[in-house]
Amino acid sequence: MLPPAPALSEDSPDVRRNFYKEWPILGQGSATAQGMMRYFTRYNPVFSTSLLKELIQLYREEAQLEGVNPDIAFCQMCHETDFLRFGGQVNAQQNNFAGIGVWSKHHRGAQFNSPREGVRTHIQLLKHYASPEGPSQPWATGVRPLRPRAQAPCLKDLTGVWATDPEYDGKLSRHLASLYYFNNSPCTEDSPTDS
Repeated sequence: MLPPAPALSEDSPDVRRNFYKEWPILGQGSATAQGMMRYFTRYNPVFSTSLLKELIQLYREEAQLEGVNPDIAFCQMCHETDFLRFGGQVNAQQNNFAGIGVWSKHHRGAQFNSPREGVRTHIQLLKHYASPEGPSQPWATGVRPLRPRAQAPCLKDLTGVWATDPEYDGKLSRHLASLYYFNNSPCTEDSPTDS
């Protein structure tokens, strides 16, 4: 049995140092598919294992195609959907894993035809905000970015670009720290980027 899940709180030493906020959106992740499963199921143990495996595979495939760090994208999905419980303005049938198109409490967000299309759009938007380059594949849907390219090269820059919550980057960095806890991924203060 796994130990209790670490609290997603400001008390984490890595969060206090703002370590993960500096991680670039572009790059390779270090979390394994199994580590992503362990992390996710600690916070939502009742979600379908087969659907979760499929979603993790989609995130890893689509992120690799675009050069986006899948760890950050996966953590953002966990945050935006409350570990696929949804319950906010977006529901599971929308295949919208990142709150895309939710500008206010009056907008339900974008709808995608399949989980792959929803994940692809999420990844493509992250790349758009992190890089001056466009997506390597045609845009998955009619969704287009609201802001210019290269506005958010690091996780910390998503605050104000992806979400208006002034604590958005801190919340995502806590998710990333927790993901790495469940992965036992080697992380050092000297090299917050993948080599």
